[in-house]
Amino acid sequence: MGKALDLVKREHVLKVKGKKVFFDPRIARAYGLMIIGQWNEPETHAFLGKLLDKIDTRVNFVDVGASIGEFVVDLASHDKIAKLIGFEPQVVAAEAIRKSCKLNGFDKVSIESKMITSNGNVGFFFKNERSPTASHGIHPVDANLNEFVKQGIRKISATTLDHELIGLDGRTIVLLDIEGGEYSAMKGGLNFIRKYKPLLIFEYHSVTRKSFSLKMVEELLGTDYMIYRLRSDGSVDSDLSKTWNLVAVHRATGFFGIVSSFQHKNDSRLFCDF
Repeated sequence: MGKALDLVKREHVLKVKGKKVFFDPRIARAYGLMIIGQWNEPETHAFLGKLLDKIDTRVNFVDVGASIGEFVVDLASHDKIAKLIGFEPQVVAAEAIRKSCKLNGFDKVSIESKMITSNGNVGFFFKNERSPTASHGIHPVDANLNEFVKQGIRKISATTLDHELIGLDGRTIVLLDIEGGEYSAMKGGLNFIRKYKPLLIFEYHSVTRKSFSLKMVEELLGTDYMIYRLRSDGSVDSDLSKTWNLVAVHRATGFFGIVSSFQHKNDSRLFCDF
């Protein structure tokens, strides 16, 4: 589908599940199934939809690695969302999200063209201008900067969740999809995590496993967080051997009881086992 999308040279307004999505041909490959009116990660949309329908208060939603705004566009109109903040370092993609929000009349969304890391003072580089979903940051210590320059990779603004989320309080859901930078983002948001105990959804698959381990995440979050696999039907279970997205939920929050009701019937581990 990527090569077919490359053939589209004009801007369009897509319709996805009743929402308007601005299509920018410069980043065509990022849209994927949205070009035919479908979400690229239906299981995550299903999980979030059920969660928001059941929760008894309004919540904040933070999208780290928002790409072209698949989750921003889907959730911004939900009456349980108090505030929505998206971080997308690729400027063209971030602007596409803003245009989608304008098309839909969303007014509670803030989009920042920044990379989220463990240390906002560290310079990072960004690549794959055509597909934000495949872009990622590179630590300058780990690579040849001269080679980066030859490839046209540029330096961008870096920050941390702790810095960016100052003043954001209340129940919060944080979605992390940054191609291996998920652990780094959590580490840079540890003060926020400890204070507000957000529900975390993060990618953990063949690409991200090269950057961090599940044990590292468990040690960072502590034993009060339980981690579950998000299944293709929007339910959760405890099989962490073959995963794509994981859900980390703190036992002492209102999220915990709700997520426990999504446990797959064949899961062997009970949520109430302390």
